[in-house]
Order: sequence, then structure tokens, then C-alpha cells
Amino acid sequence: MAAIGATDAPTAPAAEPILAAVRDLAPTIAARAEEVERARRVPPDLVDDLVAAGCFRMLVSRSHGGAELALPDQLAVLEELA
Repeated sequence: MAAIGATDAPTAPAAEPILAAVRDLAPTIAARAEEVERARRVPPDLVDDLVAAGCFRMLVSRSHGGAELALPDQLAVLEELA
């Protein structure tokens, strides 16, 4: 039995740039984890980086300028962020 959220479906092309950007940001986010915990919020410059990566538009429909990622692709992005 497959794990919940596990999929053999390929990642949609729209997800690749977001995943790549999040992977690039991961070391920066990890290095600033203590700062985030101390402030109890994500610093504005990291929010700007996440916006630029497309993280906040991945759920928005294409007709409204978003990436409209499928659930497995959304979960892949969230997993990378976690």
C-alpha cells in the first residue's frame, strides 16, 4: 500500500520552476531558522523570496495568473519547504 500523498505521477511542468526555486532557497531558510523562531514570524525578505519563487500563487487558477498546481505538486513544494 502506498503512503498517503505518495504518487507515481510526474511533476507538472508548472511545478518545476517553483520546486527549483524552493530548493535553491532551502539553505537560506535553514540557516535563518533560529531567527525565524526568535521573531516568531518569517522575515519580510524571506517572504519576498517565497513570493518570487511562486509559492503563494501555486494554488491560484491560471485564469487569475497563478500556477494552478495539482495537489501532489503542491504537496511536493510544501515538503521541500518543510
